[in-house]
Amino acid sequence: MKIKDNFLDKEEFSIVNQTISDDFFPWFFQREQVVSKDDGFYFSHKLYDLNKVCSPYYDKIVPVFKKKLKYFTLMRVTCNLLPNKYQSFKSSFHTDFLDPKNTTAIFYINTNNGYTEIKNGAKIKSIQNRLIEFPGLQKHRSISQTDEPRRMVINFNYISKTNSQGKSYSEQMQDDLEPIITAPMMEME
Repeated sequence: MKIKDNFLDKEEFSIVNQTISDDFFPWFFQREQVVSKDDGFYFSHKLYDLNKVCSPYYDKIVPVFKKKLKYFTLMRVTCNLLPNKYQSFKSSFHTDFLDPKNTTAIFYINTNNGYTEIKNGAKIKSIQNRLIEFPGLQKHRSISQTDEPRRMVINFNYISKTNSQGKSYSEQMQDDLEPIITAPMMEME
């Protein structure tokens, strides 16, 4: 897992923060944080999902992160807002995608006493302009805040340009295909 504080420069962060914090930014009610887990409501705004831009705000937010996240391809980008419920609530542990090549990154818009908990016990505080990045199969959950009216994050799921061994995505694809390419051809009768 990587934790990067002051991830965006001041100007970049200001653009993202002002866009998402604006009173007219549209948030959509979600009945539960993890499907079929009844673990509390929240609000979301999907910017991108499976090769499709889903929001007119995409161009204002996502390009700011493109060069810094170094992704090969996006899978999903979602803004999430947890309202203050005056006591702390925990979502269920989950993974966002089951693809082993997936990387998950969470960008914190505002500082509050909520946090992200990783199944291994790590707790990452919600600190403004912080980004955490970890393997997509790592189970994690959100813990809501009690000190601020809202906890806002942007959740990124993507295929990284490099894998955990430092190979580029195209090198990894070539390695994956090599046994197929070098396998002997079977004769047809």
